[in-house]
Amino acid sequence: LVLDGKADLADQVPLETVEALASRPDVRVVARESLRVLFLALRYNAPPFSDPRLRQAVDLALDREELVRRVFGGRARVASQIVPAAVIGHNPAIPVPFPDRTAARALLKEAGMAGFHVRLDGPNNRYVKDQEVLFEVARQLAEVGITVGVRAVDKQDFFRLVDRGQSNFHLVGWG
Repeated sequence: LVLDGKADLADQVPLETVEALASRPDVRVVARESLRVLFLALRYNAPPFSDPRLRQAVDLALDREELVRRVFGGRARVASQIVPAAVIGHNPAIPVPFPDRTAARALLKEAGMAGFHVRLDGPNNRYVKDQEVLFEVARQLAEVGITVGVRAVDKQDFFRLVDRGQSNFHLVGWG
């Protein structure tokens, strides 16, 4: 953020204030891509996510572009992998997955998991708009018949929960 020609040392401005600040003649908003990647972690070695059809159904149910629009107002980029584009090791050949909710429903039915219920854990104070991401994921999964109970808790409680292996499905970030 540059105010009256002087750079502010704050590295983050709340997204909901960016448009108002950008409209001010004495402010120049400079945006850059973050190195943070948010992703969903599923405990694949224990039921219910040990069934690859369920994991694939979750992947196909999510419209990442829609999530970016609805939660971040378009001020984020959909990731195709945990390594962001600015980091060595990023593979630009890995495509962003596209949603296919019809296929997701078919996989759930095939796996005998139509009407499946799951809890999605995440912090409510660790990442930008973390709680909103959790609820948008829940909304999108509901469109294919997966009922998601969101448990958004303080980051200390959340990481303790994950460290103890008490979460089968959670939102986490890497940067």
